[in-house]
Amino acid sequence: MSGRGSKKLKSIIPAYLVLLFVLPSFSCYTVPAGTSPGQNKPTNNETETRPYIIAHIRVRFTEYAYNHSNLTDLQGGELVPDEITGIASVDDISSDLGVMKIKISRKFRRTVLVHVSSETDVKEAERLYRNDPNVVYARADYLAFFSAVSND
Repeated sequence: MSGRGSKKLKSIIPAYLVLLFVLPSFSCYTVPAGTSPGQNKPTNNETETRPYIIAHIRVRFTEYAYNHSNLTDLQGGELVPDEITGIASVDDISSDLGVMKIKISRKFRRTVLVHVSSETDVKEAERLYRNDPNVVYARADYLAFFSAVSND
């Protein structure tokens, strides 16, 4: 075998080994029926899974509401003092839901992560925030995780 072909073969071998040994190990990760990785407990329906973290809601504010709030001086990752955003309608919803803390998003401008108690219905909280005119969107904090099925 020529030196050139040998070098090419040696450069392909590590990639082949990764495909052969590392990727199949991801398929060993399974999720029990009725749960999802962020939950660690079954849902009401054994076949239902919630693809979101139970007590988190991402809320994005309109430009106007954000600029007239207490949030503009805070940095990403900081907690909102006393869970008061300075947006009256949003603060009323947060108070009614018994919000535990509000954290400024590190990645998304005008967005906060609202932490509610685990007993709070996340879908209902989403609906309440979404119906507020100062809110662009409100969504459960959805999980992203690998899902693979081995074919052997």
